[in-house]
Amino acid sequence: MRLHRGFTLIEILVTLVIIGVLSGMAVLSFSQNPVQTLRHEAKRLMVLIEVASEEAIIQGQELALSFDSDRYQLLQFDAEDRVWQPFKDKTYGEYQLPEAIEVIYQPEGDEFATALAERADQFRNLNRGNGYLPMLLLLSSGESSGFRIIFQHSSSDLVVSIHGDGLGTLELYE
Repeated sequence: MRLHRGFTLIEILVTLVIIGVLSGMAVLSFSQNPVQTLRHEAKRLMVLIEVASEEAIIQGQELALSFDSDRYQLLQFDAEDRVWQPFKDKTYGEYQLPEAIEVIYQPEGDEFATALAERADQFRNLNRGNGYLPMLLLLSSGESSGFRIIFQHSSSDLVVSIHGDGLGTLELYE
């Protein structure tokens, strides 16, 4: 005589509850909320600005960031051809923002920025033909203009911004 043994109802229900909890946690971990996404993108750009500023000083090279609403790109100034080009290192190539995120660059002026703005206009005028427009200059002298970079989420009114004073201090505002 064979004994037929199966799973009890309680064992099946416990298994289903465990599977449900684990799948719920997986879904939550994949769908970040907009505040976390904005914060992550702003911190990513802050790190790029800090590293690029240091690189400009160390290499004695003029660098800049160019912004579109859905992407940004690090540029370097080619003194020989007198044009702005994408940065040679692919690590710092054009970065496409996640679909729901928009970036807005706003220069901020003060007395210090006036002289730098004139220099920036000279640099920008050199690039009219090739499509790369430097916006945030990171100069080899360590100078930069004051700026505000705003990250917005399209499905809400959430905003995270980065403020730079031109002296290397960056602040994140939520």
